[in-house]
Amino acid sequence: MMYTVEQIMQAIGTLDGPQKDRLIRALDVSQPQAGPQWGALAEPDYVLIYDGGDEDRAGGFVIASPRGQAPQMPHHLPWTGQSVHEADYDALIAGLEHLASQIAGSQQEPGHYTVEVRGPSRLVTQQLLGLWRAGSAHLEKRRQEARHLLGQFGGYRLVEIPGSQVSTLLGR
Repeated sequence: MMYTVEQIMQAIGTLDGPQKDRLIRALDVSQPQAGPQWGALAEPDYVLIYDGGDEDRAGGFVIASPRGQAPQMPHHLPWTGQSVHEADYDALIAGLEHLASQIAGSQQEPGHYTVEVRGPSRLVTQQLLGLWRAGSAHLEKRRQEARHLLGQFGGYRLVEIPGSQVSTLLGR
C-alpha cells in the first residue's frame, strides 16, 4: 500500500513526543515542520471536536472557528449501546454533517473551507488516514462515510487529543 506525504505527516503528528523522537532518530532526519497539509493556510476555517462517549458519559461534538468566533454550543448524543469506536465514528459523522449543513445553509460550499478534526480516538484517526484497517463491517461502513464527508471540504487535518480535553470542551 502506498501513502501520500500528507498521510505520513498526519500519522507522524499523532505520535507522542518519545515515539516521534525515536522515529526521527531512526530515520536520521531533522524534525518535520508543521505540515503542509493544506498549503499555505496557517490555520483551519473550522475546528470540529468529537467524542463518542460511553455508558457513563454522553458523546457529542462542538464546532469552533479559530478566527475569533466563539465556539458553538456542544451537541450531545445519547449512548445507544454500540461499541466505543462506533460511537466515536457516529459523533464524528454527526459533527461533519452538521458543519457541512451549516455551511450550505449560509449559501456556501464546504469545498471552500478547511476543517481540523480533533478527537480522542487513535483508532478512528489511524483508520481515516488509511494506516489501520477497520476490524469489522460496522466500522468500515462508518470509516467510509466519514472519509466521504471529509472529502467534501477543501482540506482537513486529523488531530488526536486527550479525552480529558474533549470532556472539558463538551462540558461534561
